[in-house]
Amino acid sequence: SCTGATPSAITNCLNFGNPYNKEVYWQFVGAIKGMGRSCEKFGTPVTGGNVSFYNQTAIDSNEVPVFPTPTIGMLGIVEDKKHIMTLDFKGKSDLIYLLGESQNNISSSEYLASYHLVKESSTPPFNLDNEFKLQGINFLGTQEAAPCYWMNGAIAEGAEEAMKGRGGLRAKILTNGRLKKSPEG
Repeated sequence: SCTGATPSAITNCLNFGNPYNKEVYWQFVGAIKGMGRSCEKFGTPVTGGNVSFYNQTAIDSNEVPVFPTPTIGMLGIVEDKKHIMTLDFKGKSDLIYLLGESQNNISSSEYLASYHLVKESSTPPFNLDNEFKLQGINFLGTQEAAPCYWMNGAIAEGAEEAMKGRGGLRAKILTNGRLKKSPEG
């Protein structure tokens, strides 16, 4: 729904540590099961991909596996190329909308690991049925979007400049639903 395309197929790139390590194998199996459930729900076949094992490094003479990195590339169909969504903003008053429920959860994030040194945390909440329902929301692009100055503070210094000229679209929601500013709103 965010790009304006209907999902059609996926490809994957799966990077994991040594599969003879029980924890790494468990991570790999979980990634495959989750990908399988998602593909079945969205009706998207896996058309290709690759698996890379033994991705690890030595820290203090101990082999440490990389964080599991299952990456998905999705192919989608856009009925009218005038409605293709891109990533950046076009005007200073453009807004970002969160579709679905806000969880206020940073579990398993790089931010939590890097800045707070919490290396193990629970998996963030995820509901496949709710994600599937979001795909039925239709949008109409109304004008170009553009990045603005606040992104430098909210994302990283230089974010506004980095996102300029990379497309984007303001949109109106066409399907029934309710937008609110916050969980309390």
